[in-house]
Amino acid sequence: MDDISIAKREAAIAAFTQWLDRYGENSFDHQSFFASRVGRSTKPLSYRKPLFGTLAVAPMMFCAAFIL
Repeated sequence: MDDISIAKREAAIAAFTQWLDRYGENSFDHQSFFASRVGRSTKPLSYRKPLFGTLAVAPMMFCAAFIL
């Protein structure tokens, strides 16, 4: 790998890290179900209990895909 490529990657990573520090990991998209309190709680649930998490997320995904 050449030095220019490495420098560009380092700059991109630094810029992303600064952006992430400013805005955080949460989504504030007003059109996203996952930005709501209920939506934010379904993500950890889907990791801890995949069956219940899938059931909780399914209606939101259906609406996002077919209604909105």
